[in-house]
Amino acid sequence: MLRVNVVVEGQAEEQFVNRVMAPEFHERQMFLFGRALQTGRRGGMVYRGGAVTYQRLRKELLRWLADDRSALRTTMIDLYRLADDFPGYQAAMKLNNPVDRALLLETEMAKDMQMPSFLPYIQVHEFEALLLAQPDKFSVEFPGQTANVERLRTAVALFPTPEFIDDGPETSSSKRIMREFPKFRKTVQGINIARRIGMEGLRGRCAHFHEWVAKLESHATPPGEQLHSSTR
Repeated sequence: MLRVNVVVEGQAEEQFVNRVMAPEFHERQMFLFGRALQTGRRGGMVYRGGAVTYQRLRKELLRWLADDRSALRTTMIDLYRLADDFPGYQAAMKLNNPVDRALLLETEMAKDMQMPSFLPYIQVHEFEALLLAQPDKFSVEFPGQTANVERLRTAVALFPTPEFIDDGPETSSSKRIMREFPKFRKTVQGINIARRIGMEGLRGRCAHFHEWVAKLESHATPPGEQLHSSTR
């Protein structure tokens, strides 16, 4: 079974990888394990999640490489409020298309790391964009708030895909969700909604996310080889 180590931005992304993505990949003989980025150490305690800089991310990738050299490595880091020390940042921010920004950043990260087994991924614009693939799913977590769900659905419909929802401080995916549902917590309702949408629904509406998943899947053992190995 191929191991895939995923360095993620925070606790919600960690749960998303481990609880939503991993079960789908297990069927392909791939074991995904998400781990929030280490952002500090004090008094013998390791702190994960929070502000992401490229230098911190790079150290985490190298640290995990030293512990597990045979695994595939990838990332799930938000484009929203990305630190300006990421390679290619200045050039990427000049591009109008957010997916093009993410692609350029991923290309430059791969060049910098020089790891054949590294598949960088930048989430456009943030984790919450995935949840807007199917806004109606919010009605299960927030029953009776039909008008709020409808306003969110209408807002999302203005964009070609949830990944194109802007990164404005008051109009980003997370801010739009919080405005309608102040009690929303992405580690709770967010993960529940992602599970209800399912990987097929997420991939169907979020093309850049789909392409990342497809790249990971390309490393899976083909079904014929799985059968052959199981009958030895």
